[in-house]
Amino acid sequence: MARSSDLPDKPHPRALPPELAREAARNGEAYRLRQQGQTYGEIAKVLHLDGWLEAYRIVADTYGKLVADVDTAALRAREAGRLMDIRAGIEPDVRRGDAKMIELDIKLTERIDALMGLSAHASPSGGGSGGGPNVQINIAPPWEKSGPESATTPPPDVIEGEVVGEG
Repeated sequence: MARSSDLPDKPHPRALPPELAREAARNGEAYRLRQQGQTYGEIAKVLHLDGWLEAYRIVADTYGKLVADVDTAALRAREAGRLMDIRAGIEPDVRRGDAKMIELDIKLTERIDALMGLSAHASPSGGGSGGGPNVQINIAPPWEKSGPESATTPPPDVIEGEVVGEG
């Protein structure tokens, strides 16, 4: 079993420097106190700060950093969910082969993928300058056939993995 005397004298090379670790602890404590209802003046006294304004800045900074990550993820998830609802609504038209709805479905899928970080070269902003190659793969659904009759050939009905109506 390891003993404290077996531990190295030096901190881990990726450990926070002591002054940054103290600052992070102080900021976390200021935020915690504010969450408990303490005033900025009270926080300044407890943490021996220069005044209420310094306490306010510390709490606002800490809150901003915490919320930024959470809000961004929540907004992306909410927007992706909204787009998925739209896709579900146009699915019957897509299955019937409506060209405009198929095009919309593709655009919605690309946007959802970008929002969820699933596209290697797409950015959530839709700027298209993600740095990766611009590759498009067109895959026709299995019910479409090449030739003039493909525009009127409806997709087969599928029930639990079995194709119904094709024979």
